[in-house]
Amino acid sequence: MLTDIDKPVARALRWTILTAARTSETLGATWAEINGDTWTVPANRIKAGREHRVPLTDAMRACLGPRGADGDKVFGLIGAMEMQRLLKRYHDYTVHGFRSAFVTWAQEKGYPFELREIALAHRVGDATAQAYNRGDQKHLRLELMQAWSAYVTGTTAA
Repeated sequence: MLTDIDKPVARALRWTILTAARTSETLGATWAEINGDTWTVPANRIKAGREHRVPLTDAMRACLGPRGADGDKVFGLIGAMEMQRLLKRYHDYTVHGFRSAFVTWAQEKGYPFELREIALAHRVGDATAQAYNRGDQKHLRLELMQAWSAYVTGTTAA
């Protein structure tokens, strides 16, 4: 089980699953991006080109090792293939497939489309809608991510 492995690659894989992040976002994460209850991924590392704030749950925080210097990578210098190889030991899944699993789970639980898309750092709506709606619904996403974390870790039948 991934929680039994205390290596950076296992912690990075758990983090990626729990945050519904892309592998590249996880592998590029620096300690400067982790601030209290939020992981702020800068726009230049997000596919949509806009800063993305991820509300942190206790399960996500449990993936973090000892804090390093601000410029240090949170999970060290591991590669995407290391994460994929570790996952393949247990299941024939892809790391990116957990983003799909997140969306399916959230849809089945009745979370709104817009909230799911914002959680994935996707742009929602046309250019006009994006210009007017600049909020990221972080407080609502915290509830969503807490429920997802509980589901993934098996701490509740969410």
